Amino acid sequence: MIHVLLVEDNPGDTRLIRELFAEAKGVPTALLCADRLSSGLQQITEGGVDVVLLDLSLPDSKGFSTYTKLREKAKDLPVILLTGLDDEELAIRAVREGAQDYLVKGSVTAQSLARAVRFAVARQKTLTQEVGEPRRTMRGRIIGFLGAKGGVGTTTVVLNTAAVLAQQQKSVIALDLRSYGSSFALQTHLEPSRNLGHLLGLDIQQITETEIKSCLVTMASGAKGIFSPRQADEYKEMLPSQAEAIIRCAAMMADFVIVDLPPQFSHDSQAAICCCDLVTVVVEREPASVAAGRLAIQLLERSGTRQGSIAGAIVIKNALASFMSLEDLESKLGCRIAGAIPPADEVFSASVYWPNKKGLPIVLLEPDSLVASSLTNLAYKLAEPTLVGVAGAQGMASA
Repeated sequence: MIHVLLVEDNPGDTRLIRELFAEAKGVPTALLCADRLSSGLQQITEGGVDVVLLDLSLPDSKGFSTYTKLREKAKDLPVILLTGLDDEELAIRAVREGAQDYLVKGSVTAQSLARAVRFAVARQKTLTQEVGEPRRTMRGRIIGFLGAKGGVGTTTVVLNTAAVLAQQQKSVIALDLRSYGSSFALQTHLEPSRNLGHLLGLDIQQITETEIKSCLVTMASGAKGIFSPRQADEYKEMLPSQAEAIIRCAAMMADFVIVDLPPQFSHDSQAAICCCDLVTVVVEREPASVAAGRLAIQLLERSGTRQGSIAGAIVIKNALASFMSLEDLESKLGCRIAGAIPPADEVFSASVYWPNKKGLPIVLLEPDSLVASSLTNLAYKLAEPTLVGVAGAQGMASA
């Protein structure tokens, strides 16, 4: 039995949460309610609370301070924020500073509520059990990369982004989030003894920092990575809860988590996408790829990804391909362009077959090249908490 404390002053929202818990299957819960922060803190003091669902706007406390006041009094309790669309930025800030998750009112379902509660409790239990090491108090930024279609160069962009950020003395974990067929292994020439398949053989409660660390391999760039299996007999189906647990656990271990997302839309890829602060759709500058990119962006929006959390990265493999200006591409895709990689067909094809290059990404192998400069600028832009305009991308696109 999970004892949930709901701190919410709106009777309608309280009734809805109660009904959603009644609908949820497999998560027996006992719901405690408080309509003020002060009464919620009193309930916590009395004990018997496993997880807190917290509204940020209460009669006796408003905004981000609501979370900080509760955190001061309940440092060991997992907190899930309930927020309206207007408070979503505050909720994201709170997650970065230790909250387990946030749910947007009006969008929460019985399934998403139950999953969030179950994961928050399991995650807090893991943090309590794993002692002896300093703990990060802030979640790292999660950047997902989704290829508009196969062969556009998504993995190359992922590994170069991870390399750029690692060179800035940031801790970086790159995740090859596929059930099999590791592209990381091909490009880095590394064969880790333990890979994603190990984590997919675990229950969600068993996906801990210790298990994540056991699968990490340090790449030549200085970034760490988790590779997907290469052999068919290592295949394991990835459950949505596993994808979510792996990403969120990694985000408590690194400044940046760079996710090479599964190319096809499925329940597990949608769960991974929902964890990302930003999803970058990688598109080649040719009509079929742009059309596929537009469809991918529409699917992202339909699955609940905020439009402001989607960006495009344009790969120009062939200089002779049909020209499209930055404005045309943004119009056709329906999202901002964070950057464009100038003609570099050899980087996105031959880089896989450079056994004498020690698996170095182009930003380290040829740092003064235009391609490396463009990839570096892209990484810097994506690393910002928000994408501010597209200045700088214009020059790269015209290149």
